[in-house]
Amino acid sequence: MLEFVGAIVLLGGVGYLVDERSGEGPVGVLVGVLCGVAVGTYILLKQLLKLTREGEAGRR
Repeated sequence: MLEFVGAIVLLGGVGYLVDERSGEGPVGVLVGVLCGVAVGTYILLKQLLKLTREGEAGRR
């Protein structure tokens, strides 16, 4: 769960910095947060699949 939040905060922060340097609106933050959600979801699903496989191997 920490990785999920970390990805959102990190990529949202990068988007914020891009917005500050470019002088644009909140486009960078929005893109950064959306990318963070996507990356965080990927990491969570990857961990869930790993735990599921380990659980199935333990049953055999």
